[in-house]
Amino acid sequence: MNPRRLYRLPAVHRRLRRFQYAVGYDYRNSHRMHSVWVAISLVEIELNDSGTLTGVIRKVAVSLAKNPILIAPTLGAIYGAFAPALPKGPDRFLSLLASAASPCALVSLGAFIADVRSRPKWGEISDMVLLKLLGQPALTWLLARFVFHLPPLLTGVAVVVAALPTGTGPYMLANIYRRDAAAIAGSIFVSTVLSVVSIAVLVALFTA
Repeated sequence: MNPRRLYRLPAVHRRLRRFQYAVGYDYRNSHRMHSVWVAISLVEIELNDSGTLTGVIRKVAVSLAKNPILIAPTLGAIYGAFAPALPKGPDRFLSLLASAASPCALVSLGAFIADVRSRPKWGEISDMVLLKLLGQPALTWLLARFVFHLPPLLTGVAVVVAALPTGTGPYMLANIYRRDAAAIAGSIFVSTVLSVVSIAVLVALFTA
């Protein structure tokens, strides 16, 4: 589930509307960029863990520099910060193209799940779902409360965003790097279903 869609849900919109644009979107964008960089860096380190430390760092740096998942948003951020606005026609075309990315990923995910014939790996799926729906929100709350000393409403926004179900990004990375995409797809499905309850509980707790 995309956080933008989450904030459009009526219950969350009413409860957190004062922060949905100023805080929620900024958190979403920065969180997504940072998490993608960290995830891809860890995968590249695992794939290039042989040899000396200098060699590993050089291989990982080259792999990151050539990775289109990192190049595209980085160039987009640089262009958005320093370049003039695009004409209306190209801007509209690129906006429509960007909006199609998540639906295409979801269609691919659905086709993959429908094609899977093996038994689900419930042990791996349950671990990932627990970490995503319980572990990450709990860690976010601890950091927001005791490290950054955020006010209650900002803490609530951070925890709710952290409690979102697994998105399509991990599935795409699993496919690109030929990891266990079946377990990732299962965790996306299960965490999305369970998050209907978990997010409602968190919103009720932070807005009571």
